[in-house]
Amino acid sequence: MAKAKGVTIYGIKNCDTMKKARAWLDQRGVKYVFHDYKTAGIERDVLEVWV
Repeated sequence: MAKAKGVTIYGIKNCDTMKKARAWLDQRGVKYVFHDYKTAGIERDVLEVWV
């Protein structure tokens, strides 16, 4: 089975749920990239894929 690459987490840095999620990932050694869409924005095509 192929090992998954890292994941991208989209959220707001100061959100309590995001803090818990990032702590959970960190504790388990999961590699991820955090995208704070409040400060960095988010592309329309990314949002369209989610919908």
